[in-house]
Amino acid sequence: MLKTISPANFSGNVTVPSSKSINHRAIIAASLTSGTSHLSNVSLSDDIRATIGAMEQLGADIKIDGSNLEIQGIPATSFLSHSEEEIVIDCAESGSTLRFLIPILCLFPRKFRLLGRGKLLERPLTPFEPILAANRIGFDFGSEAILIDASQDQLVAGHYHLPGNVSSQFLTGLLFALPLIVGDSKITIDGPLESVGYIDLTLQTLAEFGIEIEHANYQEYRIEGSQSYSAKDCSIEGDYSQAAFFLVANYLGHALTLLGLRENSLQGDRAIIDFLRKLDEAVEGGQPLVIDGSQCPDIIPVFTLAACFAKVAVHIVNVERLRIKECDRLAATVLELNSLGANLVEHEDWIEVHPIDHLIGGVTVSSHNDHRMAMMLAVAGSICQKSISITQAESVSKSFPHFWEVYQEIGGIAQ
Repeated sequence: MLKTISPANFSGNVTVPSSKSINHRAIIAASLTSGTSHLSNVSLSDDIRATIGAMEQLGADIKIDGSNLEIQGIPATSFLSHSEEEIVIDCAESGSTLRFLIPILCLFPRKFRLLGRGKLLERPLTPFEPILAANRIGFDFGSEAILIDASQDQLVAGHYHLPGNVSSQFLTGLLFALPLIVGDSKITIDGPLESVGYIDLTLQTLAEFGIEIEHANYQEYRIEGSQSYSAKDCSIEGDYSQAAFFLVANYLGHALTLLGLRENSLQGDRAIIDFLRKLDEAVEGGQPLVIDGSQCPDIIPVFTLAACFAKVAVHIVNVERLRIKECDRLAATVLELNSLGANLVEHEDWIEVHPIDHLIGGVTVSSHNDHRMAMMLAVAGSICQKSISITQAESVSKSFPHFWEVYQEIGGIAQ
């Protein structure tokens, strides 16, 4: 789908979709209970539908009524029934679904084939390799499918290590699975942990569903075994990852009121508020600004757009993990914004931003089939001097299926 974006002024209210990160976690936790949970304000993006489908394949009974889910957890017998029949799970393009799921699958005496689309199966899974090997669980991280064979040996309690400079999704997957195992476990993080905010969300969700985990400064996690998930009814809060696009729009001169956000949220992407404040302070002081993006990589493309107009040089550092998202977001952000008239320089793990007065536009840019790139470019297009066209604009369905409808409701022009 090609979308042509013309300059326009945004105004009005935006009800921010519920947090994709919390949706994933709540659906999985509810599916691991022995009772029935009710989740409200669920945003059914492609990624969330992938997690729903995965938990259904494992035995959860999930009924969808608009934005409400009724989830009957996986029967306890499912964790005991051995079968040679392979269970196939489609993770679509959802890295959270895939990485959260792998340790959970290792609780079942079954064989699994995990499918994916886009670049999902190219994204690294190596931190799981020594863990699976130590538990004698068969695996093949192939380019066509991920194979997990826990039919003979399953995940057991133990002391596990994970590097801190990889996605927090690996740690979250283990934190979901290990409390259900007989025996206590420990996870040690080697090196500083990135994306701490996502682990806060994991620990918060686990606690809400009855799972207790102790940690020492996010570097060591002590997990009591033989715990049980408890059914719960909850409403999912608004998503700061999606709010970032509209907050940056306001920074660029639009006038939007955002609804549905929790002011004291633990979401790491709430950092967008602090980042934009620092831009203002840097402009007032006339001093260059260094922003560390290691804890919140998903908001970096749209923050980079804002940084272009800061009137001071901005260095956005420690963002190498942008290269292993749905696309190489570091390279794509620099390429596409420069094509609109920005002045960015790509480095191995940081972006050098030089100030500009305006974006020109008048070109076709690529979303790289990446939802966050498409939405960032949509905001950029609203302030360009000339119209732009965005390729693969349908990619927004991965996290925000109604983005283009909302975009037009607030005054955006997208044809």
